[in-house]
Amino acid sequence: MKVPPYTEILTDSFSEDFALIVAYIIESNISANYDIEFAIGKTEQFEREVKDLIKDLTLFPEQGVIYEKSSVRGKPIYDGRYSVRWVVNHNGREISLIAIHDNERPKDLRYKNAKSDT
Repeated sequence: MKVPPYTEILTDSFSEDFALIVAYIIESNISANYDIEFAIGKTEQFEREVKDLIKDLTLFPEQGVIYEKSSVRGKPIYDGRYSVRWVVNHNGREISLIAIHDNERPKDLRYKNAKSDT
């Protein structure tokens, strides 16, 4: 008998982190004098890695590491630059994706220039 996959839930904070990281990848590559096609290719790589991880999580939600003695699990993506975080609800067969952390720069420093322009 085949076990049905878990359902993924994208929280607002996860979706916000995702959008900010995509914008940051484009901005940082363009400011480093790469062309827009290269920058878009890097965002597509990031999006593909997130999508592939989510697909894997629906089948194997216990992968990754547990953070801070809690129920939050995580796994690095994009050559270890970012870490996707999630919580598993076995009773409801759900995976709640809660955040994407930047393992190199805190969010407040990463977007410091963008925030000062507004």
